[in-house]
Amino acid sequence: MENISFVDTNFLTYNPLNETNILDYFSISPFYDSSSNNEVLKMQSQYTGNKINQQVENLRGVYFILDFKNQENTLFIIRKSENVNQNLTLNLNFYYVIHGHIYEAPSDSFLYTVRSTEIFFKLNKLLDLEDLDFDPLALEETKSDEQIEDSKFGIIRDIFEVFHRKK
Repeated sequence: MENISFVDTNFLTYNPLNETNILDYFSISPFYDSSSNNEVLKMQSQYTGNKINQQVENLRGVYFILDFKNQENTLFIIRKSENVNQNLTLNLNFYYVIHGHIYEAPSDSFLYTVRSTEIFFKLNKLLDLEDLDFDPLALEETKSDEQIEDSKFGIIRDIFEVFHRKK
């Protein structure tokens, strides 16, 4: 669901978002889990008027909670967590709401994959070895041991010189 966003213009027209209604707005999105503790407590307290936000963190199971909001009420971060037991709470996911649009935050593995792919692409572009007849071991043979030891970066300097000559 990382490529999905949600917005309900009807809700936003009559209910400007704030910290008291953001979870109600989130509950109509496809990201919401209707079997969460929030939903159970909402059903139990719909006629009593009890606040469920304070109770939801104490129950065992999955729940959603407002983690952050800015002063302008344009950015909200909602955390999906699971209470496994009294001592262990797992963060399952994060969602952010920007000007009424709800997005799922990308997972760590997705971010690592994107960053790694980007790094390898740039390295491949920089060191396009198919176009260069370059052998770093040949550089060491042409230099004497004294010349190589004179500078830690002797090989690196030579690589850049050969690279610039080939272009």
